[in-house]
Amino acid sequence: MAILSGCPGVEVCVQSVDDGGAQDLQEYDDDGGWTYRKYSHLPEGQRISKYVESKAGAQFRIRIILKNPFRLTSQSVTFKASVDGHGIAQASCTADYFYRASGYYMELITARLDRISGTEITSRPLKFNNLKKVDDTDSTRVRQDSRAVIGIGEIVISVFRTLQRDPILPPPLYRSTVYNPIEEVAEKALKGKAISHGVAYGEQQIVTRHIKETVDVDGYNNPLGVFIFKYRSMEDLKIELIIPRSPSPQPAIAPLNLRGNLPAARRERLANLKREIEEIKAEEEDSQPSGSKRRRTGAAGSSGRAYKTSWTATGQVVVDLTDD
Repeated sequence: MAILSGCPGVEVCVQSVDDGGAQDLQEYDDDGGWTYRKYSHLPEGQRISKYVESKAGAQFRIRIILKNPFRLTSQSVTFKASVDGHGIAQASCTADYFYRASGYYMELITARLDRISGTEITSRPLKFNNLKKVDDTDSTRVRQDSRAVIGIGEIVISVFRTLQRDPILPPPLYRSTVYNPIEEVAEKALKGKAISHGVAYGEQQIVTRHIKETVDVDGYNNPLGVFIFKYRSMEDLKIELIIPRSPSPQPAIAPLNLRGNLPAARRERLANLKREIEEIKAEEEDSQPSGSKRRRTGAAGSSGRAYKTSWTATGQVVVDLTDD
């Protein structure tokens, strides 16, 4: 669960969802500094970045908690969620609700919501998906994909003081088609980033929901806090050194004192091998010609001076090494 030291009482986490229920994804510290393209002007206590592990095909959701000692000083607080650089949904807690609930609010963002009419929206569950990388160096393709993958691999939740009200402007024109995420990308467009997953959406459902207009009291660029979760596969986390790689196992060597426990047949084979090695060494020494061997002797001539003794095929030659 990620928290902000500069905004106590606000907690956010990403959870995996399966038939057995929901579980918080383990979070890893991001020591690479603030890399998000927005909100770098905020104090460090109001922004946080974490890594989480993603598994292809796994459904996930975002869990939001607002609780004491948070002080709600506006008509409402709104959590805006985006994935891969695209807004997907938002959740708002009014001051009236927060204080009636004794200072506690919890909400789950489980799907991407797209409005298709003044009273209807589409709802599609969130899930991690494999991102297919292709070796295509066409400059036009790379430029297009570079724009398409801005923000990919990131789940961002920004928290704003807001005002909820009925729309005062005519309803906008709604799209007849819904957004579909990128599934294939030119590898060069990723610019060396270790990213192999993106977010995909599940089966679409139509939900009835009336329009509420949300106004950012402090402006769109001044949130109370920002949470970023960089999702990566386990292998990508290791490539980026977020998780250390496991060392390669070393082959075990039997201690010398355990060799006596070897079977008799293996002990006999080792003994024969040792004898053969000794015999080969002896044959090599005997095969060297005698003329190539030189020796030094500690004997001295009658004069008491040291001599060098050389062995040749004709006999022994004594040479005086000292000068008078």
